[in-house]
Amino acid sequence: MTETAKILIEMTLEYLKRMRLNVSIQPENAPVSPDVDLGLRQYLGIPGKPQILSLMKPVPERGSGDAGSAGNPLIISDDRFECRYMILRLPQDPESRPPRVLIAGPYLTERVSLIHIRQILERSVLPDSLFTWFAQYYSTLPVQSGEDILEPYLLALGHALYGNLDLKLYYRDASSEPEQMRQDVNAVSDAEYSDKARELLQLRYDKEEEMMNAIAAGNTAAALAVGDGPYFKSMETRAPSRLRDQKNWLIILNTLCRKGAQRSGVHPVYLDDLSRRMAVKIEAAPSLPELERLPREMLRKYCFLVQSFDTRSFTPTVRKAVRYIDVHYADPGFSLQKLADALGLNKCYLATVFRKETGSTVTARINETRISRACLRLDTSDLTIGEIATSVGLPNVNYFTRLFRKQKNVTPSQYRKMIQG
Repeated sequence: MTETAKILIEMTLEYLKRMRLNVSIQPENAPVSPDVDLGLRQYLGIPGKPQILSLMKPVPERGSGDAGSAGNPLIISDDRFECRYMILRLPQDPESRPPRVLIAGPYLTERVSLIHIRQILERSVLPDSLFTWFAQYYSTLPVQSGEDILEPYLLALGHALYGNLDLKLYYRDASSEPEQMRQDVNAVSDAEYSDKARELLQLRYDKEEEMMNAIAAGNTAAALAVGDGPYFKSMETRAPSRLRDQKNWLIILNTLCRKGAQRSGVHPVYLDDLSRRMAVKIEAAPSLPELERLPREMLRKYCFLVQSFDTRSFTPTVRKAVRYIDVHYADPGFSLQKLADALGLNKCYLATVFRKETGSTVTARINETRISRACLRLDTSDLTIGEIATSVGLPNVNYFTRLFRKQKNVTPSQYRKMIQG
């Protein structure tokens, strides 16, 4: 291998790591170890120690490339768990036997829903008891479209290394392999766990459920009590560094918190916003001390969200009205009349049933929603008071401040200092 090729490969390793991808160089006949798949096959106890070659063997393709080109050096491979790998066969080095590959992954091309996870388990003939583990596993994987950045980069790298502009990417679709799947599930069913290991695993899942129920009830103290316990500290180590491993654990916690808050009927627009903000904080944290502060902050914020937007006790009509307010509160001209028109209801009827069920007028609810959203932004963003006021539909800062003080007994600035302190 030339010095130029070595430099290109080192640069590629650094680039892919900065893309938050798990990446390594392995012999192509090496087993798919935890260093390659982050522990998936080891956890499942899949027999026969499948080799990296199993991710490269020809199967019916989904895109360009030669379906029979087993020797193609540029491979985009989907395994049967819908995890994707980017594989580059390295130019042959006379001193290196067997041939080596650069393998990056696993990653997802889109976030996997819980419904989709169940479908994967059913198709793979895997027991439903693995559902929580798979949900956690998928939540730790990075999401990369591939077509925009990774695949063009792989193609350009292949051209540079091999000097062959006719090279194409070989897309390897997931293989169903039903007989192998039956063998795999038998191995999982027969896997031996000590009584202590089973007890700890069950306890952790029970505590996850307890924590989600506490969040769904908006019970901050109960959620913090579970979150401060040792139940989640035994999660499998999958990442090459402690910092990355802690970030992966916090991504799982963020998912659990979001699902807990969803049980209370909080509108997805709020869940998505808070989940996204917490995910950004997790990835941006430069050190373990920074990460250690996030679990309690996360639990408090999701409980606060539930306390502000729980709709389970309302009838469908009022729930629909509340959710419409949740989405359109930032409109400065939003009013009872606009709400009634949007829902196709008589204004007087809507005002009566809304007040009867919520104990509040529509106008008061709109303003409560605006102030609650303002509180969330004061806590999670660096926006100025004026910018926050405008973003919640109250562009007059003086009026916003008066309304805020009336509801919270402090000014927006005092509230921000109190929360951040």
